[in-house]
Amino acid sequence: MLKEMKEMAPLYEKHAFWDTQPVPKFLESKEKGITQGPLEKKEIKDVRAEPYALPDAFEWVEIDITKDIGLNEVYDFLRDNYVGDRSGNYRFRYTPQFIRWALTPPDYHKDWIIGVRVKANKKLVGFISGVPLKVSIRGTVVEMTAIDFLCIHTKLRTKRLAPVLIKEVTRRINLKGIWQAIYTVGKPIPTPIAYTRYYYRSINYKKLLDVIIVFIVD
Repeated sequence: MLKEMKEMAPLYEKHAFWDTQPVPKFLESKEKGITQGPLEKKEIKDVRAEPYALPDAFEWVEIDITKDIGLNEVYDFLRDNYVGDRSGNYRFRYTPQFIRWALTPPDYHKDWIIGVRVKANKKLVGFISGVPLKVSIRGTVVEMTAIDFLCIHTKLRTKRLAPVLIKEVTRRINLKGIWQAIYTVGKPIPTPIAYTRYYYRSINYKKLLDVIIVFIVD
């Protein structure tokens, strides 16, 4: 694990957003002998009360996915804009039922299911969510949040909306007295505690071949 991290070290030299956040710097805990525990100690009174500012054209919205209209809006948005290959031909496609199940565990918070809309037409262009969980770390149970489904509209990926979404969901989580979170990403950021690799298996090879042939011909 440490060998793999050192090999990837050049990818972590600079990061405009994460270098400003209370996360371990790359290899810091290994090389400096940082002990277990929170990197930053805060209290609820230290958390800002107002939402983070968005560009004038956008507004925050809480999406109620217990209602079909909200659930379907999130489903459509993720279907068209969530994780996919560079060409856009393949994309994660979670069912509405799975999205509702994943984001409404016991004691979930509606205000942790956050969207960004265009004020003019109310179109959803950003989304992030958090759900509460308890994680056992070396015998100590810590209340945390699992952050998931961070997604920005494909045409707005250069507008720096993702850091604002992360900071806003963090603010709302902190207001509940929770200070740690876990999350997964598809590229290296400071500092991973584990790596994994996806393996995909095509179920319908004939259909896949037909699609590839049509794509090449077109």
